[in-house]
Amino acid sequence: RARLRICGNSVAMGLHKPSFGHMRPEPQYSVSAVASRSWGGEVCDPQHIEGDIERLPGLGLLPVTTVLTEAKVTRRTAFCFLDREEECTGYEIHMGRTLPAEGVVASPLNRLTDGTTDGYFTDRSCMGTYLHGILDNTAVVDYLLAPFADKSPCQGSFDYACYREEQYNKLADHLRKHIDIGRIYKLMEDTEA
Repeated sequence: RARLRICGNSVAMGLHKPSFGHMRPEPQYSVSAVASRSWGGEVCDPQHIEGDIERLPGLGLLPVTTVLTEAKVTRRTAFCFLDREEECTGYEIHMGRTLPAEGVVASPLNRLTDGTTDGYFTDRSCMGTYLHGILDNTAVVDYLLAPFADKSPCQGSFDYACYREEQYNKLADHLRKHIDIGRIYKLMEDTEA
């Protein structure tokens, strides 16, 4: 039986069998989230935005190069994952651009509704994206879990975004019940004055 753990904030994903001598009686797979730029061949910082080093090697998992820029992109965006038509949502937070390495054909992971593309898709086991929240989308999660579907006692899709909203509402109800929210707002107003 395989297990799938989803870790982090879904910036870059790779399914892999953990190594380093961790012996388990069953295979375990992880979806890891690290800065997508470090998964490529190199990260370039010609304007010295993050320090004095102009070029660092990446992990080499994706055939891409990232060049840091001063402009920081922070925006909500809608996209289609791989060849799916279902509209997904996420948000970008990055400083730079990531492009296929020289001589490598583009293989976008996502098609944004503004006509641009995002990320790089190597195969089912390795992909990278600037889109945070990508794992909140049913189309993406269903794709990642498809190889394990026959091993799961649960069948069908799970609407994580709906579930998350329900949990936030439960938390808000609990806080309203046990905390004097009006007093907190009043304290905040008093400190702003």
